[in-house]
Amino acid sequence: MSTQDPNAVAAETPGDTNSIEITVPEGYTWFFIQNASTVVDKLLKDELAWRDPNAQYTDRYKRGSWDGFHRIYNTEHSGAPIGLLDRAIQLLESEGYTVSTTIEGDRSGDSISTEWNFPHSLRNYQEEAVEASLEEKMGVISIPTGGG
Repeated sequence: MSTQDPNAVAAETPGDTNSIEITVPEGYTWFFIQNASTVVDKLLKDELAWRDPNAQYTDRYKRGSWDGFHRIYNTEHSGAPIGLLDRAIQLLESEGYTVSTTIEGDRSGDSISTEWNFPHSLRNYQEEAVEASLEEKMGVISIPTGGG
């Protein structure tokens, strides 16, 4: 006679399904885990989240229907915004998973004219910002008013 709960979910370890496949479909700004288990979904749901510093002031938090965390990972689709891809990979690998990533389509964007019509020279920090974004092949350069 077994004393195990028949409704209990067996504990999963990374060894059970230690290979994770992540895909970024062409045209999407989200990544998706192709073979996500409930353990992987829970791990990413809990780790790709942030605590709202003002949560205690909300009615939902006061009623106990919210723990104050904004969770970015979507367990229904096993995905999150592409900006969290590196963090997700690092987290999964630190838990013993082997991660393979497929980024579909050309993400280089439209080519832009590199003809420089600005009659001045960039300041050092401006050049560094431009070079960093070109090196990463993406980026947002935000320099405050008066910063040149």
